[in-house]
Amino acid sequence: MGKGHEDLHTLHEALAQFEEAIRQREHRGALTSKVTTQQAADEARQHVVEVVVEMVTAARMGRESS
Repeated sequence: MGKGHEDLHTLHEALAQFEEAIRQREHRGALTSKVTTQQAADEARQHVVEVVVEMVTAARMGRESS
């Protein structure tokens, strides 16, 4: 798999985790803590941001060295 495909796969996984965290937050059970589900959603969102930053930084560094 090429670097671009790996990046897309990593981004897809991060987005899927974020989507699942949001789904769990919105459809939590009566015994599930609202704070816990919000923290999970926040962490998943932060992971998506980190993945995107890594991809953009790598692309820009590659352009500068060309």
